[in-house]
Amino acid sequence: MDFTHWPKNPSTLLYALVGLTLLSSIFAGSSATLAQGNAAFVREVRALESDETGVVNPAGLGYSPRANAFHVTEGQARGLQPPANTDVIRLTPFADRVASARLAAAIRDPINTTFDRRFNRLLILQSPNNHLIELPEESSDGNLRPARLIRHNVRHFGLQEPQGMSVDPVRGTLFILDSATSRIVRIEPETDGTFDQAVISGIDLSPAGLTDVRGIAFNPRTGNLHVLSLGSQTLYELTQTGQVVATRDLSQFNFRNPQAMVFAPSGDLTDDPAAINLYITDSGLPDTRQNQRNGLPEDGQDSAGSASQPELRIYLPLIIRGADGEPLVVATPDTVQATAAEEAPGEIVELSFDEPVAAAAATAQGTLIQTINTFEWSPPSPDPSGIAYLPASGTLLVSDGEVDEMPIFANANLFEASLSGSLLDTYNANASFSDEPVGADVNPANRHLFISDDTGTRTVYEVNPGPDELYVTSDDIVTSFATGPFGMMDPEGVAYDPNTGALFIADGVNNEVYRVTPGPNGIFDGVDDQASHFDTAGLGLNDPEG
Repeated sequence: MDFTHWPKNPSTLLYALVGLTLLSSIFAGSSATLAQGNAAFVREVRALESDETGVVNPAGLGYSPRANAFHVTEGQARGLQPPANTDVIRLTPFADRVASARLAAAIRDPINTTFDRRFNRLLILQSPNNHLIELPEESSDGNLRPARLIRHNVRHFGLQEPQGMSVDPVRGTLFILDSATSRIVRIEPETDGTFDQAVISGIDLSPAGLTDVRGIAFNPRTGNLHVLSLGSQTLYELTQTGQVVATRDLSQFNFRNPQAMVFAPSGDLTDDPAAINLYITDSGLPDTRQNQRNGLPEDGQDSAGSASQPELRIYLPLIIRGADGEPLVVATPDTVQATAAEEAPGEIVELSFDEPVAAAAATAQGTLIQTINTFEWSPPSPDPSGIAYLPASGTLLVSDGEVDEMPIFANANLFEASLSGSLLDTYNANASFSDEPVGADVNPANRHLFISDDTGTRTVYEVNPGPDELYVTSDDIVTSFATGPFGMMDPEGVAYDPNTGALFIADGVNNEVYRVTPGPNGIFDGVDDQASHFDTAGLGLNDPEG
């Protein structure tokens, strides 16, 4: 280096060195930081909750296009051994549990799960014994075949702490995120799908500053990879050379412990069939890895790191090996008790990268007359979703489709109130027909009540109050029709038109409003009912309810 033109004044030289240092820091800084200015759009479409799927703490996730189904495995709380057998649950895109397969293997980190469309198989990585489990999928019914399980020895992959897998569905390339080495391992399998002579290469994430990420998903539409940082609540989109091209802020979604990720068709049945969204499992379990990396206290410590109990106790877990060689950790009773207190039900979250149409400018302005705080009622309605005016009594009927899942539930999910907001009576639709009444309206001519339920069979109920003219009593006559045959997979709000006798039903996932008429037999029973629908997303209205 030529120093002849450097400044002679020591002060000037000092400023020059400081300036060079700052410039070096800026340009050598992570491309992830530079990409923060390239923030991309993301929104939550829906969440498949555990009470719908029957999977309490979903962690492993793969999508099979041939079966049009997700393969899901449960996560395991800290300190508890993974069971010797693992159940893989097959779910429809609408949370219906249709099958399960039990494999004789303990899976410590189900985040390392993906479906390989090229070879029609589910892949699950067992760490740290470096076994890649292959479960073939039958073409006839879409079920997995545990009896044909294959274990591949993949020690030559050189993995240290795998934290996510994904597959290019066309080429069959397997991508594994190794968080210990901050790299993505790229594996090109042999032509028959085996891995003994696979071509292995790596994508270094260190230059991008991505040293604490988990989960990985290959987007077949762009060819890019996506990884997630729980610490920064950010989803990073990368090229296959490791360059960050976009970031998405996930803080608004309040992920507790995100695990596996996969791109799969949109849950909106009215979307273009080629439209895909990102699905992420959030196990709901405490995230011990994040606590350790952030220096947060574990159980039994306060924020200063000192023990909250006067005595010092060290627990050494019992470690054994299962039949497949996978380490199994048996927890102490104290650990199990602490873990149970921290657990919460998990869910599968669908995210869209497509920005919706902006809502049309308002042509009218409303005036707020009254606010009724339904959470102050006794018993309370913390999450009201439907409301109907009952002309026969001059009162309001409010439905709450979520209160039944809360500890405060007091056998009431329908609430009758005066127009001023005083609670007059409550009803428990659970006992008669609906555990989650989300929408409500009434036929003023005969006082028949219409209730929509967006879980289970996804149904609209018609309640005839019977001779006593009271709702949810023993003489009620309840009929219903399922909305699925009309393509409605998320019936939210319901409204009755007394002029035409038609029902209007809002579908929150499809972003549609359906108009259903009873057909020639004159009753809503799903036999000869007729339906039409119109789109709300084009109007700037997503997830219509009410």
